[in-house]
Amino acid sequence: MDFSKLLKIITKLLIMIMLISILSYILARISTSVYTMLSYYEYSSPRVVEALSKYYGFGVSPLQGALIYLGDLFSGNMGISIFYDMPVSNIVFDALMKSLLIILPSTVLSTFLVFILVIYTIKYIGTRLDRVVDYLFISLMAIPEVLLAIIFFLYLPSSILSMIALLALYQATFIYVFMRRNMVHILSESLDLVEYYLSLGFKGKEIARELIRMSLPLFYTSIAYSISTVIPVLVFVETVFNYSGIGYMMFTALENSDYPLASGCFLILAIIAILSNMIADLISSRYDWRQDI
Repeated sequence: MDFSKLLKIITKLLIMIMLISILSYILARISTSVYTMLSYYEYSSPRVVEALSKYYGFGVSPLQGALIYLGDLFSGNMGISIFYDMPVSNIVFDALMKSLLIILPSTVLSTFLVFILVIYTIKYIGTRLDRVVDYLFISLMAIPEVLLAIIFFLYLPSSILSMIALLALYQATFIYVFMRRNMVHILSESLDLVEYYLSLGFKGKEIARELIRMSLPLFYTSIAYSISTVIPVLVFVETVFNYSGIGYMMFTALENSDYPLASGCFLILAIIAILSNMIADLISSRYDWRQDI
């Protein structure tokens, strides 16, 4: 990838973050409930009220307030939590580190599991056993995330390993369903190629290996999408397991009407979702010459 494409991707990322930040500011500015909440919230101290009034620019014009808000935000200042009376950046980044302790292992585990299943799909696609596995994953996908979290909480030890297993199952379900639907399409398009390989004397394993190589960009994309889709699930999983990750902090912020903390959690989660999709584009452009970012 040349420097111009990389610069284009970074520019798109910064623009998206800027738009999300401006939206967060506008929602706080046009909502009179935010300032009213600061004035009457039982946990608010005069210091918090003064700091957040300055942070959101309630005493200046909207344009000046927006510039101050963006300057503070890009310098790492996300305001002060009304409920915790602490800098939001400290709370959010500490919670993010805890969430990454379950997201990263679950992604590795689900990737390994689905890769094995993709090999199985290519070899046995269309058979009865293949249909049973497909129906099983579709059924798992239909189960509400909060119900699945409660089942794991009730029947497995309340530990970080249980949360990793739950997220891995959710991600594997999404990746497998996504990959299988597209693998059927790839196989239908590659029938002539398969016949050509057979005429050259290629064996089944060699043909399957080639088809897997062709589907790698799609596989990487599905993994990135799974990270994006698993982010909302964190709210249910961490809340049910009482794990103080960023999903739990988002729930706590909404429950206590802590807008600065909710806004900080939302911004970080949105950046993760954007980054995961950007990484998918980068990897696809590396392995798939048809991908043009």
